[in-house]
Amino acid sequence: MPRALWTGTISFGLVNIPVRLYPATRKKGVRFHELDRFTGARVHHQRVTNAGPPRVAATEPAERSAPAPASAEPKVLHLPGPEPMTRSEVAFADVVKGFEIEPNRYVEVTREELEAMEPERRRSIEIEQFVDVSEVDPIYFDASYYAVPQPGLERAFELLVLAMAKTRKLAASWVVLRRRRHLAVLRPYRGVLLLTTMHFADEVLELPYSAQRQAEVPPARELDAAQRLLKAMTEPFQPERYRDEYRERVLELIESRAGSARLAPEEEGPPLATGLEDLMAALERSLATARARKRDARAAPAERSRAKKR
Repeated sequence: MPRALWTGTISFGLVNIPVRLYPATRKKGVRFHELDRFTGARVHHQRVTNAGPPRVAATEPAERSAPAPASAEPKVLHLPGPEPMTRSEVAFADVVKGFEIEPNRYVEVTREELEAMEPERRRSIEIEQFVDVSEVDPIYFDASYYAVPQPGLERAFELLVLAMAKTRKLAASWVVLRRRRHLAVLRPYRGVLLLTTMHFADEVLELPYSAQRQAEVPPARELDAAQRLLKAMTEPFQPERYRDEYRERVLELIESRAGSARLAPEEEGPPLATGLEDLMAALERSLATARARKRDARAAPAERSRAKKR
């Protein structure tokens, strides 16, 4: 049996039913890596900046860990104007989140601030209310998971499934998955419950204007002909009848070329100092950089003092 991705309880009123969640669907697209056509080596992507003056030294992680005071004004970043471009790699510790409030103006938000606002990781599916099946439009549905009872605790679970099936009810619920609080519905499905996360109301787009105009009522004869055609084409739904033919063709192409697959060269790390001279040169460069930083740090207060006197 696959490993459960979540364990907890279904909670409503004073009732708590222990359950486990398993994925109900899985995307099966064909995924490719990017390769250098000449060497066959993997292509990796770097975090780089393309604008502005040369970068200053990376911020120490210890300095970044302190969250900003709650009363502090949000930091707005103004991207530099047209200057000579310098492409520089950016360390992961120096990458922050930025929300664009105007063209080229970003409000900076730290990872610590976002983590502080994450929901409490409760181990429960909290039922808010029960609703009729017909009241929930499938356009709100997102990802689905099987909710199954914990071994030895099936009786209360089966009672809930049967009661919901008999009354044709869905359970509007809250659940925290992967650090995010989701709106979801529970519904009976083949003897278990299906938990389906949902889009919020403001995530469902409005109809295009052209589709909202009042359509003309068709003549009765045309409507009758359309209904007879639909009835003639009606059959039991068989999901396995429909296949992703594009994916199958791509996999056939890959299989036909399996014999000509080439081995990618081993990836090399940064060059290592191989001798005493290389090591000494690297140390000298590091020492010179450290001295320059200290010199700049000592000079900064004097520069500010002279600026004030002016």
